[in-house]
Amino acid sequence: MSLETKQTKLRTFELEDSEVLYKWGQNPVYKKRAGYPDVKTRQDAVNLCKTYMKSSLTFAIESKKTHEVIGVFEINERGIDETSGLDRTKEVGFLVDQSFWGQGIMTEVLSRMIDYLFKDLNQLEVWAACYIDNEGCQHLLKKLGFNYMYQLDYSQLTSFIGDLFESVENYYRLTQSQYMTLSR
Repeated sequence: MSLETKQTKLRTFELEDSEVLYKWGQNPVYKKRAGYPDVKTRQDAVNLCKTYMKSSLTFAIESKKTHEVIGVFEINERGIDETSGLDRTKEVGFLVDQSFWGQGIMTEVLSRMIDYLFKDLNQLEVWAACYIDNEGCQHLLKKLGFNYMYQLDYSQLTSFIGDLFESVENYYRLTQSQYMTLSR
């Protein structure tokens, strides 16, 4: 499947995309700003790329101008309880290459993906989380109508989840009804 914006094409990952995943793994800013996974070797990048390739809801963000992969967009299940409607709730995560910051690319991509989630997948809610010091992401979410819901300090949960996370994240939500009101 492929989706498009003015500047980008969102498509499935291909094995040759592993090189850009490796590049991002060498830059600590992506771990700090977006929680990018540890990618220390080219084999780690290949393994991550294969994981992305298996997911129908993980997209490579490709520049229409350069045809290079400039980001990743993930749609994750937030719950599976059909009786509560949580099966119609998704959480999104995204990263764009640092050299493309400030060009409106993530505004385009996130807008398109919100549209896809609500109109094509009939989701009830879309959630997103970002680190508390990632002001650009917080601004983007608010600009597109997301509302701040809560803050989660993962270090307080180490007895439950181990030392996997040492971050504090703000969680934002956009409901289908809010989206319909905003898009009129």
